[in-house]
Amino acid sequence: MTRTEKDKIKAWVARNGRVRKYHEEVLNKGNIEIVEKSEELTDEEILALIKYNKKQSRKYVQPKKGGRFFMADFETTTQEAMERTGADHTEVWAWAICPIPCNYEQRDVVIGNSLDSFMEWCKKNLHEDDIVFFHNLTFDGSFIMSWLLNHGYKQEKCGWKNKKHFRNYDLLAGSMAGFYSLTIGMGKGAFRFQDSAKLLAFTVYEIGESFQTKVRKSLIDYDVHDKAGEFITPEEEEYIANDVLVVAQALYDTLLSRGYKKMTAGSNALHDFIERFGGKGKFREKFPELEGVVSRKKPSETPEEERKRLDYEDSFEDNFTRKSYRGAVCMTKEGIEGQTLRGITGITVDKHSMYPSQMHSKSKNYYPVGKGTWTDMGITGNMRSLKQIETILDTIENNYGKKVSFLSFMVDFSVKPDHAPFVQLKNFSRFVPNEFIKESNGMVRMYMSDAEFKLFTEQYKINAFQFLKAIEYKAEIGLFDEFIDYWYGIKESSKGALKQLAKLMLNSLYGKFASSLEGDSMEAHLGYTDKGGKYHDDGIVHYTHIAEERKGVYIPVGAMVTAYARCDLVRAIQANFDNFLYCDTDSLHLKGLPRGIPITKKDICTWGVEGTFNRAKYIRQKTYFEVDNRGGRTVRCAGLPRSVVKEVDGKIVRVGARELVNFDNFDVYYDFASPDSPFRGCKLRRQTIKGGVILVPTDFQIRG
Repeated sequence: MTRTEKDKIKAWVARNGRVRKYHEEVLNKGNIEIVEKSEELTDEEILALIKYNKKQSRKYVQPKKGGRFFMADFETTTQEAMERTGADHTEVWAWAICPIPCNYEQRDVVIGNSLDSFMEWCKKNLHEDDIVFFHNLTFDGSFIMSWLLNHGYKQEKCGWKNKKHFRNYDLLAGSMAGFYSLTIGMGKGAFRFQDSAKLLAFTVYEIGESFQTKVRKSLIDYDVHDKAGEFITPEEEEYIANDVLVVAQALYDTLLSRGYKKMTAGSNALHDFIERFGGKGKFREKFPELEGVVSRKKPSETPEEERKRLDYEDSFEDNFTRKSYRGAVCMTKEGIEGQTLRGITGITVDKHSMYPSQMHSKSKNYYPVGKGTWTDMGITGNMRSLKQIETILDTIENNYGKKVSFLSFMVDFSVKPDHAPFVQLKNFSRFVPNEFIKESNGMVRMYMSDAEFKLFTEQYKINAFQFLKAIEYKAEIGLFDEFIDYWYGIKESSKGALKQLAKLMLNSLYGKFASSLEGDSMEAHLGYTDKGGKYHDDGIVHYTHIAEERKGVYIPVGAMVTAYARCDLVRAIQANFDNFLYCDTDSLHLKGLPRGIPITKKDICTWGVEGTFNRAKYIRQKTYFEVDNRGGRTVRCAGLPRSVVKEVDGKIVRVGARELVNFDNFDVYYDFASPDSPFRGCKLRRQTIKGGVILVPTDFQIRG
């Protein structure tokens, strides 16, 4: 070791010390505790760290102004703090922001203790086209919206092009999806706040674990701060710094460093596919824009009004095809709901990448291209019901490999004995929307792809049938192979951030093809006007929802992907009907070994063994509990948080909510709100108040 190197080590130790402290999560009696640990660095480790920091500081260089990326986060006063002080509003008591990319070891994070200071920092440091990510902008952006409206900002397009870049904002949001982005004109130009959760749909804790980031999420007591401007402890600074550093690294490693800068995971996947496909021109040759209108159903339609509306909508290619687009199959076998099954030989199998598998040529699935042509499917004259069905099935068989079709019909049906139902009727008042129908009890109007129509005739007895109309498309295979082969190879050969990116790409593409024609935007304003026209100035930000029409991508592909997936899953259920317990999208839970499906470790278009269990309880869709013979637990419970932050023996710990589940309390009859329930107050409900949003503890309850 040279003298120069020894001098560098000596200087580094004088500044930082030789002992490095860090935090680690330790599982203690079902609780995840954050424990501080330390280690003494050797001279070689210090020298390596110096070299690494020097290399990183050269690598991580942002543009001097404009087009830069940042990651930010707020910590805000809670309901408990408000009750303690009698405050009627919430505030930001801490904020943190870091550049993307940044030197994660040197923790290049700016921290402040009020929303005013954050907005002042933005005004002084952000330039035109800079983007600041928040992980859940709907929450953090609510505080910014309140600040903007209270400081006289107006909603209008921001940017230098229209020379309106001062004291205005442009909110892009929807009633279901929340905030996408919030562009603000102030200071040195129009910069944008954007939601990173639309790109990485995980919690900060899950991102740290799955993406193997250099720092991980820690814990603090969220209720100690009463207002903005208070002193932030070193532990709190570390906590909020970790929150921005975790997501910043994941965003950079997965998306930003590779040029993926769209606003959602689906948009990035579609952009990547189009580039591999040969550009937008070639993409639109195969997948042209189709004509469609937004459905305008009246609140109280008569049967005749409904028929006329449907006939009008069905004259548009997009609308007609879109009605065959449905979600996945998720069901519990009838008769076992709520029972504790013991001593069974249970096994869970998953389809390897279900939707990409259906899109790959190995599945032998053909996909529509171009614009469709209306067809009668071979129906002529006054054919009887049975003859119509036979003719349609013959036409589908003869068209395989050449054409793909979508059809509508009137039908009265009932499920065959020992067959799995898979039809849902969501727009009929006499049917529960998420229930899989066993019988229609009369004629109903339905829409299906040709693939799903074949499955329909396999699973159901058709009592009466009347063909209405159909549209057919030229069929091609292998359209998505290059995209899927590339990302599937990365998924199977990588770890950490790159593996997660591959999963995002593979699972996000199909849904973008099915983008809705109908959306909405939100306009924010302080106070509200009641039904009588009287304005009430309550100091709270309220939102007006404005319906909008949007362009689709190419719905025939989206409809066929989900149809093929449903057919695959339902046929797998039917092959194992006697042993079937539960299914969800791409998985089967069976009592006994699976039959009739190919099992491999990772090959696309095959199934893989996910796990085994010997005890289980299935309540309803997405609500089940399984335990293996070594005590390993699988808990899926819609609405139950993954973990709860509580104070245990004077320490703030993350309690695994699912670790508290047992076969007694995992029941619709268990009172989760009782005083002795470990789940009491575990669910957080958003409530908009003055200043922003608070999370109100509420009680969770399993619904049957």
